[in-house]
Amino acid sequence: MSLLEDARRALKASREEYEKYLETGDPIKLRNCCEKGWLATVLVTDYLLTCAGVEKPRGRVERNELMEALEKYVPEVRELGLADRMWARAIRLHAEGFYEGWISNESLKIELDKVRRYLEDVEKVMAIVSSRREDLKHILSKIQEKFRR
Repeated sequence: MSLLEDARRALKASREEYEKYLETGDPIKLRNCCEKGWLATVLVTDYLLTCAGVEKPRGRVERNELMEALEKYVPEVRELGLADRMWARAIRLHAEGFYEGWISNESLKIELDKVRRYLEDVEKVMAIVSSRREDLKHILSKIQEKFRR
């Protein structure tokens, strides 16, 4: 299964966990929902970066630097603000939702919709990024090298 397919599955699982949380009020379901939403964001981001010709990032800092570089060299990615949107999901879903266990029901619903839109926007620019793969691979590989030492 591809990273993109896994991202879609993670988002679906997150929505299902959200519904279970609403039914039960179980804080573990809240945390699981948040983490699966964040996972969907990570997986689709990694898919986009692999479309650019680099290996799947090994962590948040590497992923963030690669996304910032991708925005610098691909105007369509920059216009969608994908790097900032990815980081926002890290804070809201991963840090506040999963680790702290606190996010309101309404905010969580909004965050999951933002993940859905992020996934859709990544899909819109995949072909553009893939078409520039050779140029981007050269640029992004230099960034990735410092994380492989």
